[in-house]
Order: sequence, then C-alpha cells, then structure tokens
Amino acid sequence: MLNETVKHYDLEVGFFQKFLDPYMKYTSGLFDSETDELHVATQRMLDVIIDSAKIRPGGRVLEIGPGWGALIKRIRERAILCDYTGVSPSVVQNRYIGNFCGERERLVTSTFEDFDCRSQRFDAIVLIGSFCHLHDKQSQLCRMKELLVEGGSIVIEDTFFVSNDCYAEHHTHEATRFVQQKIFGFAEILSLSEQIEQIANAGLKVSYMLEHSNSYKYTIGCWLRKLREMDLHQYPDARDFIKYMTIAQRGWNKTTQNHLLVLRKMC
Repeated sequence: MLNETVKHYDLEVGFFQKFLDPYMKYTSGLFDSETDELHVATQRMLDVIIDSAKIRPGGRVLEIGPGWGALIKRIRERAILCDYTGVSPSVVQNRYIGNFCGERERLVTSTFEDFDCRSQRFDAIVLIGSFCHLHDKQSQLCRMKELLVEGGSIVIEDTFFVSNDCYAEHHTHEATRFVQQKIFGFAEILSLSEQIEQIANAGLKVSYMLEHSNSYKYTIGCWLRKLREMDLHQYPDARDFIKYMTIAQRGWNKTTQNHLLVLRKMC
C-alpha cells in the first residue's frame, strides 16, 4: 500500500505545477477572504505553521512528508537558519526539493515508519497533509514524542471526520474509498475525537487547534478551476483529480473538517 501512495506523489512535477500555487503546497491555504489570491493564503498558512511550531534560527526541524518543499521554501524566505530533515518515500519529490536545498537541509527517502532516527531529537516536528498516510498512528505519535525535546512542538495539518458516527457511516463509502485508495493508495482519516484520544494515549496534549475547513474549500476551488482548464489528453490523470476534489468539496463541514493541531508533551 505504501508503494501505491508513493505512486500518487511520483507523478510528473509539471502536472502539479499546473494547478498548485508557486510554493507547491498540496494542502490548504489560510484565507481571510474567499477573494484572496491562492499564493497569499498559502504563505499565510505556512507562516502559521512555522510560528506554531516555534521554528527558530538554530533549531532542529523534522518534516514528515515534505511534499514539494513548501515549508522549506518559506523557511528560507524568512531567513530562518535551522537544521532541517525531511523524510519522504517519494524519490521524485525529494529530487525536486534537493534542487534548492543547502548544507543544513537533509532529505531522507524513506517512510517515517522505517526511518531510523532513535539517536536524534528535534525542536519541531511538522506533518502537512501527511498524517493521514501513517500506518498505526498511535505508535507513530509515541515515536514522535520520543523524538521531541522538552518544550518542543508537533504540528499536524490534516483532515478528520467530524464525529465517530460520521466516520462509521462514511469511512467505507464508495467515494471515501475512491479518494483514499485510488488517489492516495493509502490514507486513513479518523474522527477528530478518536485522533485526540490517540494523542492523549501517546502522552501528548493539544495546546492549540485551528479549524479552517472553509479555507481548504477555497483552496480546492482554486485547484479545480485550473484542473478544468488543462488538456485532458495531455494530462489524463486530471480526470481522477477533478473527481477527488469534487468529492472533497461536498464533504467540508458535513462529514469532514480540516484542522491545524499543535501538540506538546504532557507535563
């Protein structure tokens, strides 16, 4: 299943450049207004993530699933000189990011589950749209806790079902299976309450939460407009992406919500 997940992210970079913003952030921006430009909303969200994670000069940052490098692009723009490690199973994405990485930035081609980092500690751990791809989330949260220094932060931006009942009703629905298996190969979306319970069981607590489902709705709206303008003969994968995003648009605030969660160790 992990290989199927990689297959999605190993599509030609030029395809993603056709509909993503210049940062190539493949998750939500943060809109003040529906009329905001996508790149402005994306930069705003990246700044919230950086500030919430307390990424500072000289800090040690682990990003699980760096995608096309949106976070590190913004860290560089803000001239935050930190030690960055990005872990991704995608050779294609890591090769793309490697084109603008420097000496203090290290890329590891691996799943997080297979990433051996027992001797390392980080001030910030960031997962932007990648938490859903982790197997056995409870165990991985426990690992993250062990990797985190005292006073450090874990920032998760991801999608969750609005309730346990909603999860029970929709997680095996045909549309849900299409998105989680056909598009992402493996993705598991839990209810927010279930996820918060797992966070507590791992010895972590939610110190801050930002619900921004409307912003993701606006983000996907921008993507859809660009995808529908693409030549479907040249980019046949666009059809599946249009279907996936149309399904997602129907779910916001009804079955799913998007949240930014900031986690810290329990005292």
